[in-house]
Amino acid sequence: MVHNSMKREHRLKHSREFARVRTDGRSWPHRLLVLAAAPNEQGLSRFGYVVSGRVGTAVRRNRAKRLLREAVRRNVSRIAEGWDCVLIGRTPLAAATFSEVESALVQLLQRASLWRDPSQGHHVPEGVAGCSGVSSQMVA
Repeated sequence: MVHNSMKREHRLKHSREFARVRTDGRSWPHRLLVLAAAPNEQGLSRFGYVVSGRVGTAVRRNRAKRLLREAVRRNVSRIAEGWDCVLIGRTPLAAATFSEVESALVQLLQRASLWRDPSQGHHVPEGVAGCSGVSSQMVA
């Protein structure tokens, strides 16, 4: 059995990392979620997920986080390197389908110039010099 979770180095783990992204970075809103992103010096992108109690019960919040994690995992090879990203779930996220969540994520990443279209070659967002492609696995 193959374990297809995100690699540990792609996770934001500490509250200070989340706080830095929120204070030093920019944010882009969507009906389902908010993307906050700040450049990092690590040469790879890391992700954190926040879903507050306003979204619903623990079951609904955990489902919302699973949807967000899976959307990122499936698209990590298309996301520019060198960024710390926090995805903040909004109340409608609890009732969203996976395809709606993935679509919202892609829209936000495109608006933030963090989306790389493989058919158009390598794209490096402004402010991230010397980044190469993400070396993580991609599951189709």
